[in-house]
Amino acid sequence: MWSWLSATEYSRGKQEHRRRQDVIIMAPASLILLAATVILQVDLLPDKKFLLLPPVNFTIKAINLAQVLLRWEPNTDQEQRNVQLGYHVKINAPQEEDYETRNTESRRITILHKGFSASVQTVPWNDRSLQPSSWVSAELKAPPGSPGTSIVNLTCTTNTKANNYTHLRPYQVSLHCTWLVGKGAPEDTQYFLYYRYGSWTEECQEYSKDTLQRNIACWFPRTFINSKGRDSLAVYVNGSSEEAAIKPFDELFALHAIGKMGLTQSQNNRIAESQHWEGL
Repeated sequence: MWSWLSATEYSRGKQEHRRRQDVIIMAPASLILLAATVILQVDLLPDKKFLLLPPVNFTIKAINLAQVLLRWEPNTDQEQRNVQLGYHVKINAPQEEDYETRNTESRRITILHKGFSASVQTVPWNDRSLQPSSWVSAELKAPPGSPGTSIVNLTCTTNTKANNYTHLRPYQVSLHCTWLVGKGAPEDTQYFLYYRYGSWTEECQEYSKDTLQRNIACWFPRTFINSKGRDSLAVYVNGSSEEAAIKPFDELFALHAIGKMGLTQSQNNRIAESQHWEGL
């Protein structure tokens, strides 16, 4: 009896020993498969740690008649990786428009009597799988002035004739602008007109007046306007009064549209509201 039990126990012991050896041999292989699965899962996860940060020190500054400078700086806390960054600029007013650029500043030609506002965000330039940053905004407020005091119905006409005095400027361009007095302007209001073409700005010296001796028209017999140029003509009219603050008014004109006939403010709304980019 005891001999039979010993043999049975001995057989069971050998089977248990072999089973434990199989488990020990299979364990490293299972660990290798588990590690490979974890690595694969990590590789498939999206990169949530790399975030694009918004630009800083975003400013809008009027630098000339109907011209602004938008400027910002890269965020110094931005993590550096092999990702090229750019910027998405959105113009909110006076007319909605947007564009992308690699630069950190941009000049814009636009009317300013209604104010100007814009927003900018950091965007990936060469990896669209990354999410853009949040927006930062800046605003250039509309110039102050009492309602109804600015001019209305501004009309400008250019006239081109041959100039026999110089070969550098074979054509001479004159400019004539007229307007109506604002309904809310006091009787002592006086208006003053300026034009800008390219980098040249000039104030009117020859005015026509109404019965109250208020300026209602301007004549430039000679200007620095290039009759064959592509730049827009910016016209700006401000005013003064002892009774009220006179609100200024500006307008953009395309030379091809005013070279032979005048273009009124209402006819020129689309041109005035159009926005031209420099330095993209």
